[in-house]
Amino acid sequence: MESLKQFARYLHRWLGFATGWVLCIVFVSGGILVLRPEIERYAEPDRYRASQSDASKRTSVPDLIAAVEKAESADGAAVDVKRVLIPRDPSRNYRMTANVRGTRNRYAVDVDPYTGEIKGRGSSSLRGFFQTVTRWHRFLNMDKYSRLGNKLVCYSTLICVFVLLSGFIRWLPAKLNNGRLWKNGLSVSVTKGGARFLFDSHNALGFYVCLPLLLLALTGVWLGFDWARDYVASALNEPQPKETVYLSSDIPESVAPETVIASQKRKFGLDDDLEISIPRYNSLEPYELTVGGGRFFDFYFDPTYWWDASTGEFLGVDRFGDLGWKTKIRRCLMPIHRGVIFGTASRWLFALACLIGASLVVTGYWLTVKRWIRETAAARKKALALQTAGQRKADGEQKPEPEKKS
Repeated sequence: MESLKQFARYLHRWLGFATGWVLCIVFVSGGILVLRPEIERYAEPDRYRASQSDASKRTSVPDLIAAVEKAESADGAAVDVKRVLIPRDPSRNYRMTANVRGTRNRYAVDVDPYTGEIKGRGSSSLRGFFQTVTRWHRFLNMDKYSRLGNKLVCYSTLICVFVLLSGFIRWLPAKLNNGRLWKNGLSVSVTKGGARFLFDSHNALGFYVCLPLLLLALTGVWLGFDWARDYVASALNEPQPKETVYLSSDIPESVAPETVIASQKRKFGLDDDLEISIPRYNSLEPYELTVGGGRFFDFYFDPTYWWDASTGEFLGVDRFGDLGWKTKIRRCLMPIHRGVIFGTASRWLFALACLIGASLVVTGYWLTVKRWIRETAAARKKALALQTAGQRKADGEQKPEPEKKS
């Protein structure tokens, strides 16, 4: 066990020292990207905050859709609203997805559900900032050498897996049945000086964020290397069930979105964010309702319900739980890497883990440099002691012996 810990110590130190600066950039940029929705809402509060908070006074969805289509089509090009996101929180604005008719040009429109006033359209004002953060996260902002930057990030992420595993082995107490050693490894001392505080921070906080950072690193390896994606695709391959295609009845008239929403709530009793897809005119497309995502702790894969746009009858539902376990794992990889697998709760958790991960790099460099200084000073002291002892020995050999008295 001691030899394994010694090997893990050297592996953790040298691999961490070599890639720490890259991982620090990746952690900080990743934490910023995870909290993008909160940062955008903080930067543009009026775009997301409604004028009232009484859900009973909201304007009907068809009236809002008509108002937005009229306002967006004022310049001549006809615009259709394709999707409407109705937040669970009554103080939030609706978000609509508008499409320029005859093109693939789609953009977001935020509208006050009480007044019908358009509060924002298109991308966020922070789009450029987040594009820069993304370049740092993926390419270390090396525009001219993006391939080199991407390789540095990918291989550093792969090395991060070994850094985390070796750090965990290094963290394990020498005696697993010693409760005091476990307590020391899980706590941070604040009364024994700054050096001890930094050491405990690196040791204890590293344990607490080891699992989230390991998940981020493994999914990062999956994204960064073709061989990793091919292996995962091969290992998690399974026959897929035939996809059900839902169609509306061939009737010219269609029911209003409110009717479908009311039937949805009456049949399933759901009170979450609701995103409704508006069928195209003169088509057999059904209403598509995605329910969920409005709570602090909410699974990423929300169920999708299908309703006949002509009769308002329920057609079917697609649930994540109906998939095979291999397909479930494969579909969870990207949400895990983006930190959105369990909604707002997981995003804050992964953002905190990234922030702590960056601090581990800083404290790790500090501990390594301090150890080098201490070892260098000890080596010099030892060399000086050996030199002094050798000099004394030489002086003793050269000293003449005293003459004996006759």
